Amino acid sequence: MLENIRESSQGLVAKIILGFIILTFAVAGIGSYTNSVDTSVAEVNGVKISQSEFDKAYQSQRNRMAQQFGEMFETLSADPSYMANFRKGVLDNLISETLVDQAAQDLAIRISDVRIKETIRTMPEFQVNGEFDNNRYLALINQAGFYQSSDFRDYLRVEMARRQLTQALLATEFSVPYQHEQLTKLQNQKRDLKVAQIASDQFKTDIEVTDEEINQYFLANQSRFETQEKVKVDYIALDVADIATTVSVTDSEIETYYQENMVNYQKAPQRRISHILIEGDDEAAQAQAQALLEQIKGGADFAEMAKQHSADTFSGENGGDLEWLEPGVMEPAFDEAALALNNVGDVSDVVKTDFGFHLIQLTDFQEGNLKALEDVKE
Repeated sequence: MLENIRESSQGLVAKIILGFIILTFAVAGIGSYTNSVDTSVAEVNGVKISQSEFDKAYQSQRNRMAQQFGEMFETLSADPSYMANFRKGVLDNLISETLVDQAAQDLAIRISDVRIKETIRTMPEFQVNGEFDNNRYLALINQAGFYQSSDFRDYLRVEMARRQLTQALLATEFSVPYQHEQLTKLQNQKRDLKVAQIASDQFKTDIEVTDEEINQYFLANQSRFETQEKVKVDYIALDVADIATTVSVTDSEIETYYQENMVNYQKAPQRRISHILIEGDDEAAQAQAQALLEQIKGGADFAEMAKQHSADTFSGENGGDLEWLEPGVMEPAFDEAALALNNVGDVSDVVKTDFGFHLIQLTDFQEGNLKALEDVKE
């Protein structure tokens, strides 16, 4: 049978039919590339809001509502009319943001790099003991989905421009004469009213409410039927100071506790490090980092190279200094490379993380030590 099919496919008619089939698929394929479909959800003064932008904003707002209201939001999301209004609210917000962005652009509102840096340095989220901490900054923006610091700076620049425009508008305090006249008339106007009280009981017999109407009203007014959670507990208050007076500890027990908990009295070695960050995950970024490493090995000053080339501009201003390394703050690959440096001045090989490619230098080292039993006995 297969032999007959093969022989039949060699004929002129079969080749013509095959040609038409190939031509049809080719034309259809070209059409799919040339006929683009507009999937935008709105257009604001010629600027289109794409479906992907809407989906991202919708999912983000939905996640915030779910975290804030928990199971109540899950119940509300089962109501089609509520979710329709929810989606409309997300779209309205995107339109408003686009209008604000356009107005800011028309008014030439710009946020300088210096102001961006000052804002980031003063944000409490990135501070430790009242001081800006670069490790915490990089870790937190990574958790928020900004895998490159430039992405976070761009996001912050847009948000600050929007805030500057809206706050300027809200803080504007002036009125023209006709507005003052209208306000005076409104404040001094009077009304003559007549009030009639009609009992509702006489209408109840003519009203029928369906189960569906009851359910919709309940879903739309759940806050009216909530009761605050209450807990009844019994408790005993213990004063450690009173208990301590009845406790007697022997030297043998102290020795045993010390031996079993030495880790609490041990200070691990500390490393102060600097780094140079080259953003990107492609071969070009890796090649740039490798070229900088060769220059440093050839005698170039690490701190000066950090100032000139590091994408982490905050530490770069200080020669790449990240202060004392706290394991677990940076990515495992970064920690592993930094902890492998034992001599001040040592520089690691090129290290790849989600932020890009790093060169790491050990700038200070403090040996670890164990406190003696006599120093902690009391």
